[in-house]
Amino acid sequence: AIMVFAMFGTVFSSFVTGAATYYSAKYLGNESLSILDSLVFGSLISSIDPVAILSVLTSLKMSETDTIYILVFGESLLNDGIAI
Repeated sequence: AIMVFAMFGTVFSSFVTGAATYYSAKYLGNESLSILDSLVFGSLISSIDPVAILSVLTSLKMSETDTIYILVFGESLLNDGIAI
C-alpha cells in the first residue's frame, strides 16, 4: 500500500500540479514559464505534503505505532526518493 501511495500518488500529483501551474501562468499572461519548470515545481511540491501531514498527526497526539502514522511516514520517505 505504501508503494502505491508513494509511486503513483507522487507521479500523479506532480503532473497535475505542474500542469495546473503551467496553464494558470499562461492564463494569467506569463509566457516565460516553461512546461519543464512547471513540472519541476510540481515534483518538489508533491514530495512536501506528507511532512506537513506528519506534523499535524504528531500535534494530534498520534504515536509512531498508529497505522495511519506509519503509512504516511513510509509514503513520505519514498516520496522524497521518487521526487529526486
